[in-house]
Amino acid sequence: MQQQTSTKWYSFWNRCSFLLVVSLLLLSSTLSAQNQRTLSSEAEISLLTCGSGGDLYSIFGHTAIRVFDPQNKADVVFNYGTFSFTDDFYYEFTQGKLNYKLSIEPFANFQAGYIYENRWVDEQVLNLTPEEKQKVFDFLLENQKPENRFYLYDFFYDNCSTRPRDVFEQVLGENLDYQFPTDLPDSSFRDLTDLYLKNMRWSDAGIDLGLGLPADRTADERQKMYLPDYLMRGFDNAVVSRGNKMEPLVKKHHRIVEAKPVEEGFVWFRPLLTFIAVLLFTLMIDQIPGTTLPMRIMDFLIFTVVGIAGWLIVFLWFFTDHNTTQNNLNIIWALPFFFPLSFLFLFKRKFAWFKKFLVVVWWVELGLLISWFTLPQDLHNSYVFILVLLLWRIAAYINKYPFRNIIQA
Repeated sequence: MQQQTSTKWYSFWNRCSFLLVVSLLLLSSTLSAQNQRTLSSEAEISLLTCGSGGDLYSIFGHTAIRVFDPQNKADVVFNYGTFSFTDDFYYEFTQGKLNYKLSIEPFANFQAGYIYENRWVDEQVLNLTPEEKQKVFDFLLENQKPENRFYLYDFFYDNCSTRPRDVFEQVLGENLDYQFPTDLPDSSFRDLTDLYLKNMRWSDAGIDLGLGLPADRTADERQKMYLPDYLMRGFDNAVVSRGNKMEPLVKKHHRIVEAKPVEEGFVWFRPLLTFIAVLLFTLMIDQIPGTTLPMRIMDFLIFTVVGIAGWLIVFLWFFTDHNTTQNNLNIIWALPFFFPLSFLFLFKRKFAWFKKFLVVVWWVELGLLISWFTLPQDLHNSYVFILVLLLWRIAAYINKYPFRNIIQA
């Protein structure tokens, strides 16, 4: 029994020793890149672009910078897309105060993570001189210092894709020319974001609810690089001035991690179908005789939910540091005043002042419906059915024959 116990402890110690050696080797690889400030003549610097993941935080892809120096036995990735998950994470994220940081990890770990997540990774080996490579490396090491590694994350203007872009713009300066094609269509920040949310319809609807007019500004080609795919495309077209000639910025573009295709099935539970179903369900209840109380409860629920959505818009607009959630026209249909005024729908008595208030609201909402597709802000189309539902229920509260009496009012 004692011999078996000793054997087990010996086996356990061997496994621990093996894991310790592997960890030290990986750590030494990372530290060698940090401490070895002079790159060899064999060093290469690459831009890594990663495909979309299955979660909202990863759906837009990712960008990182690889430094590969076989002579110094260094192969590491500088990653501007990391953050510390603390107890205040959700609060800071909602407030627009979330700090991201630049971190370093072995390339093998980085690659293994994307293989596991079934996300493709493209590598663009950059055409840089030894001096430029050294400047990029020094820039990254300086950025990685504790006092420099943190930055205030901004999805459209300062993220894991714009930071690597800025690194090479700083180093190459005026010698870098993106040479953007002139025949590319105009797209707003919202349009570009929507491209990645086709299979995440509730996230798309929620993001469109929170984003205001700033998200509908037309993004120029450089600004589109907040998305990793567009940064990769921009680098493929870019050139660098070398004296009297121009050379491609990318000397080799290849895929280093393949992803297996994932079939997307049809999802019935989506905003458009859900809101249509709510509208039809409310209409059905209203047609059943003796359903006064159920309809009052239904109206209370409808206006409570819409009112809470309105208060969320107010919060994002006035009480956070997000620039793109300001001037949000969704507040016209999602009026915050609907909650707590929604409690008045529960009473049999109809309050005269409340009816007058709803008459004004009805005309405002009708104007919004008429101008829905001509507004400067691109409102999510599924919310049209919520607006129709609100118009109908407001009219029903004002009078049994609402439209005739509202016009007379």
